[in-house]
Amino acid sequence: MPQTSVTDSPVVHVQSEQRPDLFRRGAAGLALFFTAVIVAVLIGMPIFLMVMFWSPWLLFTLIFVASGVLLLWKTVAAVRRTAWHARHRSSFALREAGSETTEWNTVGVEAPWAVSSRWRPWPRW
Repeated sequence: MPQTSVTDSPVVHVQSEQRPDLFRRGAAGLALFFTAVIVAVLIGMPIFLMVMFWSPWLLFTLIFVASGVLLLWKTVAAVRRTAWHARHRSSFALREAGSETTEWNTVGVEAPWAVSSRWRPWPRW
């Protein structure tokens, strides 16, 4: 049985958060690709139209550029948050002498929240 440096107790069971399966990662990649295409069209097309056919009426299309930049900003923030969660997964270990948890609760923290507890024997009456 593996030992730990914290409790020096044999491990009974270890549970850690699972990585997303291949289907979910593929679906997220496909959604990210389509979002990138939509952002490129929202930002690029109004600028292209203003360069090719200059008209004061085309200034109204700049609202699409602003919405494309906002969508890009939100998508990048969501991808960064998802990547952080993929790299920082919580784990829980049950040992003969107690339990240990390592939890990553807040995005961007430097160190996990780690708790180690020992079992107390039952009181004898």
